[in-house]
Amino acid sequence: MSMTKQQIASAKTMWANGLSASKIASEIGASRSAVCGYASRHRQDFPARGPTGGGPRGGTQAASKSLFGSSVMERRAIAMWRAGRTASQIADGLPASLATVKSNLRRHPDRFPPREEPPARKDAAAKQPRQRVTSSPEEAEKPVVVETPPPESDTAGVTILELSDRGCRFLLTDPALGLDARYCGEKAVPGKSWCRHHMGAVFGMGEE
Repeated sequence: MSMTKQQIASAKTMWANGLSASKIASEIGASRSAVCGYASRHRQDFPARGPTGGGPRGGTQAASKSLFGSSVMERRAIAMWRAGRTASQIADGLPASLATVKSNLRRHPDRFPPREEPPARKDAAAKQPRQRVTSSPEEAEKPVVVETPPPESDTAGVTILELSDRGCRFLLTDPALGLDARYCGEKAVPGKSWCRHHMGAVFGMGEE
C-alpha cells in the first residue's frame, strides 16, 4: 500500500519526533509495513534507528530485553542518571517503580556508572562586606542605587528530560542537538502526541 504525499509529510515529522512506525501508521491511517518500507527506501528523510526505532523487524523482541520495557525508556533513564537525577526522580520521569530503578542501577553499572560522593560543601553564609560609612553629609544624603541584572530571557520549550508523558512532543529545534533539543511541552490533546496548536503543523490542517 502506497502512501499519499500528505501521509508522507506527516510521517517525516512524526519520525523526527521519535514515534515508532506502528504509532505513525496508526496516526496517519496507513499500514505499518507501508511506513517501514518507505522509511527503509528513503533513509535521507527517515534516518536509521537502533533495534527498537520502529524498523520493520525486531522491535517487540528488543523492547522486551530493555531495562524499562523499551529502549526509549532505557535511554531516557540513562540520560537522566548522567544529568545527575536521583533514582526517585528517574522513577517519576519514566514512569517506573522506585524498586525497579534502584535494581537496574545496581545490576547495570556499565550503563549507570557509580557516582562519587560529593565533597562537603563549605558554609555558604559568607560574611557580607560592610557598607562604607560616609563622613560627609553630602554623601550621606545621596540615595544608594542598586543595579539589578536584567532577567534572563525564557527559552522556548523543554528538553527531553523535562518533557512529561502528557506534554506535546513537537520538536522546536534540530533533533541532532540530542539532550539539548527542545520540545513544545504544552499539554497534548488526549490520545495524541501533540498540543492542539501543533496538530496543524503535523497533519497540515488549521487549529480546530
